[in-house]
This record gives sequence, structure tokens and C-alpha cells, in this order.
Amino acid sequence: MPKVLITGCGRSGTRYAKDVFKVLGLDLGHEKAGRDGTVDWHLAGTKEGYDVIFHQVRHPLDVVRSCHTISETSWTFIKKKDKLIKEYHPIVVRCMNYWLRWNILAESTAVLTYRVEDVVDYLPRITSELGMDWNPNWLAQVSALPTNNHSRRKRKKYRNRYPDLEFEDLYEASPFLAYQVRRKAEEYCYKNFEK
Repeated sequence: MPKVLITGCGRSGTRYAKDVFKVLGLDLGHEKAGRDGTVDWHLAGTKEGYDVIFHQVRHPLDVVRSCHTISETSWTFIKKKDKLIKEYHPIVVRCMNYWLRWNILAESTAVLTYRVEDVVDYLPRITSELGMDWNPNWLAQVSALPTNNHSRRKRKKYRNRYPDLEFEDLYEASPFLAYQVRRKAEEYCYKNFEK
């Protein structure tokens, strides 16, 4: 079995990806090594040590909303890896910049970019890239998985930190950056940018 890396920006469903690949029989660690590889946003742009790299992406509004709860430790890591993401930027601008730049970095080394919302449709292609025989039973098993299993939403201290942002809020924060985010999102076939 090839060594697998699934990456993208954090808050793009990496825990869910770990569960999806478990259905396929792969042991991928979440932000740590597993027998068959890892699911880790920290490794965006990495090639070394992996045979197959997948890039998983999520709608920018969902990620930008969720990024408001990123820890300072994670922001420090992000800023070290990408010098254009600055502490003094408003949080919405930082989150947009992160979504845009991290996804560009992740897709640069990936054999396949897919939307987390469409992972079920991509399973045949994913298994083909891994050299695995297709099992149609996987479709029902993956479809039955919970898609939002991130624990932060459930914890009390984070409940009110997810802002109700719309795309016009992104444009208000930084028109040029919001335009770039929207263009990249459209490349990933995202729509629904308005209320």
C-alpha cells in the first residue's frame, strides 16, 4: 500500500477524511502518523515521505467561520510557513488569506483535489489512485458517516465564536482578497456565495 497524505487547510474536514479512509481499510493518523499515512493540514506542500497526496477542500465561508477558533499555537505555525499571513490583520482577513494560500500550497503537490462535500463521488478515483480494487459497499458505509464530527462546536467555550459571516462580510473586510477567495472557490466548483 502506498504511503498516503491527505492535506488542505485546517477546518476542511480532516477528521472526517480519516474516518472515510478507515472505511477503505487504511489506517491514517489525524495529525500524526498512522500505518498507511496521515491526514494533516500542517503538511500542505509536502512531498517527501508520501507516495500519494490528496488535497481536500471545503467551502471558504465554512472554513473562515471555523477559523475563528484556531489556537495561537496554530496561528504561529501558519505565520511561520506563510509570511503574508500577519497577526495584525483582522481575523477575517487572516482566515481568508489562510484558506486561499494554504489550499494553493496543498494543491501544488496533490494528485487529486476534491471537495469534502463530494468525497463519496470521488471514492472510485481515490481508490484507483491508491491501486485498490473497488468495493461498491464503501459508498453506503461512507455515506453513513457523520460529516461534521469536529469536537470544537460541541465545547461550550467555542459556541459563540463561530461568526455568522456571509460573502459580503468578506468583501467588506478586504475586497481584493475576497475576490481572490471567490475565484479560487469557483475553481473548486463552489457556488452559493450569497445569502
